[in-house]
Amino acid sequence: KKWGLYHLCSKGATSWHGYAHFIIENARAIGFDLKVKSENIAPISTAEFPAAAARPANSCLNCGKFDAQFSLSSRPDWQQSVLEVLHQIKAKSPD
Repeated sequence: KKWGLYHLCSKGATSWHGYAHFIIENARAIGFDLKVKSENIAPISTAEFPAAAARPANSCLNCGKFDAQFSLSSRPDWQQSVLEVLHQIKAKSPD
């Protein structure tokens, strides 16, 4: 039976800080004019972030069930996926 709840995302894991840092650095490298600098983004713990709801300590998705059920042997790294989106946005943005 191939029904049920599945998680699917790119390979790898990062923190929100790592994600933001990667986007800023790579957006700047491909020509986005950004005011923010990645070195000005400070990492904080979940406890330091004021959220209305409790957050899990580890929110990485486990895609093992999807991979096994559909014989998926590889997924792109999250960095590759982010770069593809940045390039698509850049290609559609007026200069």
